[in-house]
Amino acid sequence: MTELLHVAVAVSLTSLTLNYWTVVSDIARRWLVFSPPVVNLLVFWLLFVTGLVAARFLIKRAGGLLGWERMHWLLQMLGVGLGAVRGLWWGGFFLLLLANSGVAYLQASVDERSLLSPRVAGVAREIIEMVADTFPGAAHRPNPPVPPLRPLRKRAHAAHS
Repeated sequence: MTELLHVAVAVSLTSLTLNYWTVVSDIARRWLVFSPPVVNLLVFWLLFVTGLVAARFLIKRAGGLLGWERMHWLLQMLGVGLGAVRGLWWGGFFLLLLANSGVAYLQASVDERSLLSPRVAGVAREIIEMVADTFPGAAHRPNPPVPPLRPLRKRAHAAHS
């Protein structure tokens, strides 16, 4: 049962963070003396990590309330399937983070050095954005949807083409 909560938290937390980090960042820039890219990065990760910690605490509490001695095998298999969905969701989210990081080595790792990730990264981004569009605040989401660690630069091989 807690696996269902884990999947719901993973989907809603990433979607709401992607949709609202720019709004919170605009408000935070009024009080913080850092440059806008640094504020964007701090706000995004602060929202994301705070949400993860709070969700983990709540899921542990709910798991304590819902803990039964023995679950039916069908519910156990449902938990395994939901765990797989959660793993795929986090994998796609981390591919999205690496692809939009602004760090050439990380971007090349996703785009060029990996066998599967060039095929999976585009699909992951489409699915994450499609799901995030169903949550409120989708109009606030920028492109790229996550703040880069460094300003995004054009790749050297793209400049020669």
